[in-house]
Amino acid sequence: MKNFLHQLFSEVIVFAQTATSTTATTTDSPIFNLPQAIPPSQLIDQIYRFGLGVGAFLAFAWIVYSGFIYAWGGDNPSVRSDARDRITQALLGLLLLIGATALLNIINSRLTNLTDPILIGVRPPPPLPASEYIGDLPAGRCEPVPGGPGSVESLSQTCFGNNADMASRIVKEESGGNPALPSGVDICKANGTNDPVSWGLFQINLTVHPLGSLNCPQAFNRPYNGARSTNICYVRDRDLYNRCVEAAKDPQVNIQRACQISRNGLRWDQWGANRICRF
Repeated sequence: MKNFLHQLFSEVIVFAQTATSTTATTTDSPIFNLPQAIPPSQLIDQIYRFGLGVGAFLAFAWIVYSGFIYAWGGDNPSVRSDARDRITQALLGLLLLIGATALLNIINSRLTNLTDPILIGVRPPPPLPASEYIGDLPAGRCEPVPGGPGSVESLSQTCFGNNADMASRIVKEESGGNPALPSGVDICKANGTNDPVSWGLFQINLTVHPLGSLNCPQAFNRPYNGARSTNICYVRDRDLYNRCVEAAKDPQVNIQRACQISRNGLRWDQWGANRICRF
């Protein structure tokens, strides 16, 4: 018993010295004067051992106090009986501390010897080539543009980067690589007009997307969102519409906007061509 108490008191002293030295080193830290973080397992272990030490100290102090009461109780049986009960309770408390530690060691020694888990870093896989995303397609469908601003080589130098192969295949289905091509399907015809709303390499929808400093949606009375919009949308600001068309026909402007919409070539769900390419 004496050896056990001596060990517990030693652990309390070591814990206090560790806490003091840790506090003393905080003034050397550049951020909020904090020391290097203590590993969680070490911190829990120190708290656990500190609790054991405190419990043992309180039990010992209670035994000493009750011993004095018992010794000076004289012939008063009630006082001596109370003191004896306190000593018994303190001894039972010590036995509980020892028994809990012993039981944990019997169940699994790692419960009283904690170690930090080993965390393995996970890196995202590199982008897959477009061929990995594409199933069996008819010949000539969803192929990359062979040359010009919509080719894989040209688009790889833009914000598409490693996703240039997919971007080029979308361009091939949308415009065939023609930067000045208007849509033959996305058209506003209300009020006697007949104005294509999607233009350029990626067929950017001007009723929805601004281009640079041009707020192109303001040129229309409403967004075009499919065939049901054809007979209810129209151009209400002809000058703004013409400027937006010229901007959309600029390959760099068109590519930049397509990058923003597709998150640099990661999302192609807004393009009808993706029903073919299935990226």
